[in-house]
Amino acid sequence: YVFTDGACKANGSTTAAASWAFYICDRNHKVIARDSGLISGEISTNNKGELEAINSALKFVSGSSELNTRPAVIVSDSLY
Repeated sequence: YVFTDGACKANGSTTAAASWAFYICDRNHKVIARDSGLISGEISTNNKGELEAINSALKFVSGSSELNTRPAVIVSDSLY
């Protein structure tokens, strides 16, 4: 499972600060990878944070020989 989330302070304003995070767990719910970061250089929104979390997680999975052989189940609190 790939759990993702994004957040933003002052959403959509010129002073906005967005962040993203993901963690990946195995079938026994043991966390096997995680990462997070900030979005900078543009007007930030919570949606950009959410999508960056998914994008970063999928890049991580596709680059892992252990993880890229099975489907990635994305868990998010957003619908796209």
